[in-house]
Amino acid sequence: MPGKQIKNGKVEKMKKILSLIIALALVLSALSPVTVFAEEEDISITISVEGATIGQGFYVEPTVYTLSEINDLLAQKNYGPYTAETITAGMVTLAMFLDYGIDYDITGNWENTVYISAIKGIDKGTINIPPVIGEKGGPTNDNNTGNDDTDLGEFDYSFMAGWMITVDHHMIGVGCGNYNAAQARAEGSTFGDGSVIRWQFTLWDYGLDLGVDNGWGMSGPYYTAANKCDIYRKYAELKQRGFFNTHPEAKAAALAVMENLTATQAQADGALSELEKAEEDEKLQNKQVEAVTAQIGALGNITLAKQDAVKKAREKYDALTDAQKALVKNADVLIAAEAKIKELKAELNNKPEDSGDEIMFVPAALLVLASCALVVRKKRKV
Repeated sequence: MPGKQIKNGKVEKMKKILSLIIALALVLSALSPVTVFAEEEDISITISVEGATIGQGFYVEPTVYTLSEINDLLAQKNYGPYTAETITAGMVTLAMFLDYGIDYDITGNWENTVYISAIKGIDKGTINIPPVIGEKGGPTNDNNTGNDDTDLGEFDYSFMAGWMITVDHHMIGVGCGNYNAAQARAEGSTFGDGSVIRWQFTLWDYGLDLGVDNGWGMSGPYYTAANKCDIYRKYAELKQRGFFNTHPEAKAAALAVMENLTATQAQADGALSELEKAEEDEKLQNKQVEAVTAQIGALGNITLAKQDAVKKAREKYDALTDAQKALVKNADVLIAAEAKIKELKAELNNKPEDSGDEIMFVPAALLVLASCALVVRKKRKV
């Protein structure tokens, strides 16, 4: 019956719609884990190891790692992968040790209870203890317990010595193996993208010589340490891209402040500004290099008509610094263009020039021939 057919048609149509909805739900459910994974933030964390309290500066200069790089390094020891929420300061430290091939002595385990008792083979052998430590009754260059090997850790140079860690200029309240983003929030601090981990060798008073409150209820720090997180981040970024290979003076100026235990905040901020200025100067210089490179590249096929263009390209090239000139990869094209101009000018100068007599000679000869031809024709007529 017609009515029956119409009803069945509606049912079939509803079944098709329902099937499409179910299929779409299945596709979305299958894709959702991929979407979550893709959106996982690949944070960056900077870390350093330093011995400013004994005048030895950095053992590991500020180095930046992405979470992906950290997980790749930790995979060597079958740890991870970690997320931005689960990564700990301890695991970042282990990744750094693995990257630099640094050995260590620890108690506990890296996943939660780790305590770094010594870092092996890093003591540089000479010390220059800042006066502020001796003034507080601590060791001096002439009065300390020394170190009988190249490992550096607890009880070296004094019975209160050892390794302490700050994260974002905050002395953490738990072991590094338990310090993650949630713990940082609980302590009113931060740990995540852009964080700076500093492992510092404390010589006296369990970290008070580092200029930061250790949270142990002791008397305050010997001085107020500058928050150097910004300059550490910038230094690590520039080091990673090889900036200091061509700017050793900028590196030396930054290190002079970064390795100064009692540097003021004004000094730290000033050093950061100098680094940023050096970076901007490099960008400007690179633009100049690019402009000269393009100017030389535009010379094309060389003719005498391009003599001025070649000359201007040479002037721009000569105005560059020696370091910039080394970056102009087509300087040989300019040299070849100048040689071609010289060659073309020489050819022009050596080419014989037409004289006025020669110009007149051709018509005169033609006139003589023409006259002879007329005489011959007249004689034939006679």
